Amino acid sequence: LHPRWRRLLPTLLVALVLAGLGQVPAAAGERRDWLIIPALGYSSDTQWMGGGMLMRFYGCAEDSADSDCRRSHISLALLYSQKRQLVAKLGGDNRWGARRLLWTLSYRRFPSTFYGLGREAALEEGYTPLAPAGELSGFQRLGAGWELGLAARASRQRLEDLEPGGSL
Repeated sequence: LHPRWRRLLPTLLVALVLAGLGQVPAAAGERRDWLIIPALGYSSDTQWMGGGMLMRFYGCAEDSADSDCRRSHISLALLYSQKRQLVAKLGGDNRWGARRLLWTLSYRRFPSTFYGLGREAALEEGYTPLAPAGELSGFQRLGAGWELGLAARASRQRLEDLEPGGSL
């Protein structure tokens, strides 16, 4: 087995066990309103990282006559690494009859190292990219298989913790 796979297999095993612990089976005929998905991983860029996702489902009454009713949800996802890297995302998929609104707010703080350009570069320079973003999409169902919608996205990317007189 390749050394990379030997390192990855324990991470996958722990992630599968944690994911199984986060899922309590619903009783027959019962709907699940919450979903918890834990996450654990390792990579050379992040070292160990952990976090998870929490989802809350709502809408569509149990006795709803509309068999086409799709439940709405809101979710929160967080990942934090041993190298103090953070990824956070809050989003939703909200439905009201023939209307649908998808939205996301996200933030990424990912301290890293710049090693220069080219093969001969002998540089190691720390920096931290920050990336807040937001997305919004709205849809109106026009008929079977047809929807009309608008979408917008805003984001800002900037670098912090730059070394004075560095290459970045």
